Amino acid sequence: MEALALGVIGGLVGIGLAQATVGYMARLPFMGFILGNVSGLPVSPLVAAITFSIAVGLGAAAGFVPAFGAYRARITDMLRHA
Repeated sequence: MEALALGVIGGLVGIGLAQATVGYMARLPFMGFILGNVSGLPVSPLVAAITFSIAVGLGAAAGFVPAFGAYRARITDMLRHA
Protein backbone atom coordinates (compact mmCIF):
# COMPACT_ATOMS: atom_id res chain seq x y z
CA MET A 1 0.00 0.00 0.00
CA GLU A 2 2.86 2.35 0.81
CA ALA A 3 4.49 1.69 -2.55
CA LEU A 4 1.24 2.55 -4.31
CA ALA A 5 0.97 5.79 -2.33
CA LEU A 6 4.56 6.64 -3.24
CA GLY A 7 3.72 5.99 -6.89
CA VAL A 8 0.75 8.36 -6.71
CA ILE A 9 2.77 11.06 -4.96
CA GLY A 10 5.69 10.62 -7.36
CA GLY A 11 3.38 10.81 -10.36
CA LEU A 12 1.75 14.01 -9.14
CA VAL A 13 5.10 15.63 -8.31
CA GLY A 14 6.50 14.58 -11.69
CA ILE A 15 3.56 16.04 -13.60
CA GLY A 16 3.81 19.27 -11.61
CA LEU A 17 7.55 19.55 -12.24
CA ALA A 18 7.08 18.84 -15.94
CA GLN A 19 4.44 21.57 -16.23
CA ALA A 20 6.62 24.04 -14.32
CA THR A 21 9.71 23.20 -16.38
CA VAL A 22 7.89 23.59 -19.68
CA GLY A 23 6.44 26.91 -18.51
CA TYR A 24 9.87 28.12 -17.39
CA MET A 25 11.56 27.04 -20.61
CA ALA A 26 8.98 28.91 -22.68
CA ARG A 27 10.00 32.19 -21.01
CA LEU A 28 13.73 31.79 -21.61
CA PRO A 29 14.94 34.13 -24.37
CA PHE A 30 17.28 31.66 -26.08
CA MET A 31 14.76 28.82 -26.32
CA GLY A 32 13.06 30.46 -29.28
CA PHE A 33 16.38 30.50 -31.09
CA ILE A 34 17.15 26.87 -30.28
CA LEU A 35 13.78 25.15 -30.51
CA GLY A 36 11.58 27.61 -32.32
CA ASN A 37 8.31 28.77 -30.77
CA VAL A 38 7.90 26.84 -27.50
CA SER A 39 5.61 29.33 -25.81
CA GLY A 40 2.53 27.29 -26.65
CA LEU A 41 4.03 23.93 -25.59
CA PRO A 42 1.79 22.56 -22.82
CA VAL A 43 1.82 19.23 -21.02
CA SER A 44 -1.34 17.72 -22.46
CA PRO A 45 -3.84 15.95 -20.20
CA LEU A 46 -3.35 12.74 -22.18
CA VAL A 47 0.42 12.76 -21.59
CA ALA A 48 -0.14 13.62 -17.92
CA ALA A 49 -2.62 10.74 -17.54
CA ILE A 50 -0.31 8.24 -19.24
CA THR A 51 2.72 9.22 -17.16
CA PHE A 52 0.65 9.19 -13.97
CA SER A 53 -0.61 5.70 -14.83
CA ILE A 54 2.95 4.52 -15.44
CA ALA A 55 4.09 5.95 -12.08
CA VAL A 56 1.22 4.26 -10.21
CA GLY A 57 1.85 0.99 -12.06
CA LEU A 58 5.56 1.08 -11.20
CA GLY A 59 4.70 1.77 -7.55
CA ALA A 60 2.31 -1.17 -7.48
CA ALA A 61 4.84 -3.46 -9.19
CA ALA A 62 7.59 -2.40 -6.78
CA GLY A 63 5.36 -3.16 -3.80
CA PHE A 64 4.10 -6.48 -5.15
CA VAL A 65 7.38 -8.41 -4.82
CA PRO A 66 7.94 -7.72 -1.08
CA ALA A 67 4.23 -8.16 -0.33
CA PHE A 68 4.14 -11.52 -2.08
CA GLY A 69 7.27 -12.62 -0.21
CA ALA A 70 5.69 -11.64 3.09
CA TYR A 71 2.49 -13.43 2.14
CA ARG A 72 4.33 -16.70 1.43
CA ALA A 73 6.57 -16.55 4.52
CA ARG A 74 5.71 -18.53 7.61
CA ILE A 75 5.11 -16.47 10.70
CA THR A 76 7.19 -18.76 12.88
CA ASP A 77 10.19 -18.50 10.54
CA MET A 78 9.89 -14.74 10.47
CA LEU A 79 9.77 -14.58 14.29
CA ARG A 80 12.88 -16.76 14.57
CA HIS A 81 14.89 -14.34 12.43
CA ALA A 82 13.66 -11.23 14.22
